[in-house]
Amino acid sequence: MQDIQTALKNFNEALQALEDRLPDRMAEAVKVKSELDALNIEAAYMRSEISSLKKQISAGASAQGKAEQQIDAAMKQLDQLMNGVGEHG
Repeated sequence: MQDIQTALKNFNEALQALEDRLPDRMAEAVKVKSELDALNIEAAYMRSEISSLKKQISAGASAQGKAEQQIDAAMKQLDQLMNGVGEHG
């Protein structure tokens, strides 16, 4: 019977020690959750920025392609003009 009482006393002391640490652990958990929420918000912002940059890159590549086509067309016109001048000159 003495062993059971000793075990119960030790159990109660251990339980009390856990209960005493609970507020600190809860505060730490709240802090970590807050930090995680802030990181999630930052990650969402970064995903949005990356998406915007991808669109800008795509638009830039498209504009560059069109500009290259216009340059090629202008070069062909110049070549034709120069060939025409050479033939008539």
